[in-house]
Amino acid sequence: MICRLAICLALFAVAAGGARAQEAGSETAGESVGKFFEGMEMRRPPPAPADFVERSRNGATGYTPFAAPTPAADVKKDVKKSAARAAELEKELIAAAAANRARGARVKIPDAPKERRAETKQRQSAQ
Repeated sequence: MICRLAICLALFAVAAGGARAQEAGSETAGESVGKFFEGMEMRRPPPAPADFVERSRNGATGYTPFAAPTPAADVKKDVKKSAARAAELEKELIAAAAANRARGARVKIPDAPKERRAETKQRQSAQ
C-alpha cells in the first residue's frame, strides 16, 4: 500500500514537474523531482564541492571526448581494416572452438569409487 502511494506520488511529481518545466523553461523534470523529494525530506541536497574541485574547474565544464574524432577519410580505411580484422578473429575463434572440442573428447570419465563397485558386485552375485 505504501509502495503504491510512493509510486503514485513520484509519477505525479514527474508529471507536475514536467508541466512546470515547460512553462518556466528553467527547471527540468529531474530538478523538479529532486526538489519534491528534498521538500519531503527524503533526499538531502548535494554537499558543496571541495575547494580543490572548484579551483580545478574553469567554469565551462562540458563533455570532453577521450579521443579526437576521426576524419571521414580515415573511417573508410578503418571499415576495411575492421572487416579484415573481424574475419581474422572469426578464424581464430573457429580454431579455438575446434581445439576445445578436441580437448573435451580426450577427457576420461572417472570410474565409480571402489566402495560403490564392491556394492554393485555384491548385488549382482546375490541375484
